[in-house]
Amino acid sequence: MSGERGCFVIIQALNQYYDILTDDENCSIPRKGYSTAKVSFVLNLSKEGQLNHIIDIRTKGGKSRPKELVVPKQDSRSGAGCFPYFLCDNEKNVFGIEYVKKKDREKILNDSSKVASILEDDGENAVVVTKRSKKCFEAFRSLHQKILEKNGSVESKALLSFLSNWKPEDFLKHPKIIENKDEILKGVFFVFEVDGTYLHKSPELKKAWEMNFNVLDDEKIKSAQCLVSGKTEPISRVHQKIKGVTGAQSAGASLISFDKASFCSYEKEQSF
Repeated sequence: MSGERGCFVIIQALNQYYDILTDDENCSIPRKGYSTAKVSFVLNLSKEGQLNHIIDIRTKGGKSRPKELVVPKQDSRSGAGCFPYFLCDNEKNVFGIEYVKKKDREKILNDSSKVASILEDDGENAVVVTKRSKKCFEAFRSLHQKILEKNGSVESKALLSFLSNWKPEDFLKHPKIIENKDEILKGVFFVFEVDGTYLHKSPELKKAWEMNFNVLDDEKIKSAQCLVSGKTEPISRVHQKIKGVTGAQSAGASLISFDKASFCSYEKEQSF
């Protein structure tokens, strides 16, 4: 019992510290509705929605490292469904393609129920449009259409035009993609830019996101006893992993988890 109480005290203290940091204008801690993502490339779009340039923003010198940016909140993805992120995502969702490595090549390429189009196959690795990657792109497009349909900004029009006209099968036909193909296929994250403005920083698009995020939050709400306050109030279904914890995996450590019997209480095996 004392161990559980100690855990609650730590969680409460962390929550209080987070509140302090988010009130500090000089702190980079993401506010509600936002999180950080490691981004490698910027997709520069024309006002008409054409892909003009692909800009590498990784650190130079030695090993290239992605740049950590504050973007619309990215919840942990799990399961086989398509869960697109707003304004910042990977090649499967943004372009609708998959890079199949040697160990999976034969299994996937010989399964007609999975593959829609083979764009490139060198005998070891392949670039393909799978039925799932196509669905993921369509989900990515639908998310942006839903959030930005009433937004008349130049940035939103450009992005929606790009998504409306993009065809995953054309991935290797674009000269800028061919220039950066090897790096793009490493599973990197992208953000968008129009006329010098990062879309994830655009006041118009941030406003649209925040309005939608609050609605999504309301739809996901489920009440239970909160570990921070002890009160019955809305709780989160999943929790972001915390990086930099000694002894934890590089992907991060779970502050709240149910992966061992000793972590379960109230007969719970997941949040809800």
